[in-house]
Amino acid sequence: MFSTSARIYAGSTGGFYNLTEVQYGFGLSVISVPFSHHYAGITSTAGWRFGGGLALGGGLGYYQYNDGYGVPVFADIRYFMGKQRVKFFFAVPGGVLLNFDDFQNYSRIFANPSLGIIVPLARNTHLSFSAGLFSMADRDFFNTPGTPPAWRDSFVNMRLGLLFGK
Repeated sequence: MFSTSARIYAGSTGGFYNLTEVQYGFGLSVISVPFSHHYAGITSTAGWRFGGGLALGGGLGYYQYNDGYGVPVFADIRYFMGKQRVKFFFAVPGGVLLNFDDFQNYSRIFANPSLGIIVPLARNTHLSFSAGLFSMADRDFFNTPGTPPAWRDSFVNMRLGLLFGK
């Protein structure tokens, strides 16, 4: 009745998680305009990891660019692959990047699809590393009639962090 083969895999039960990451990115293509050469930052994401590998969360952070700063407020969707201890994942954080010095001209929308790996360090603590393409676009992305076309900046970025929780 209570055999070990009847137990649910412990890693698939889900639960609350927190992911705190430091990151760095270098600009692609045109890097002479403000906020396009490089950036470094820190983010913290809190969310819920579901049993099948899907994780949904939200976060907040701080990015320092070559010509200013941005405060990202974002949603984070992740999918962890496999049931082994070391897992690969696909992540797509996206949201708004706020700049309170010049909100109208320097606030943006962004997305950062990435691939990564988590390695267990201790019970419910993992080291996370990922690399991806961070792209941000003008808030007027859908081009209001009569305005100039929207622009975007892209970065190759790397993230290193600690994942706490399930």
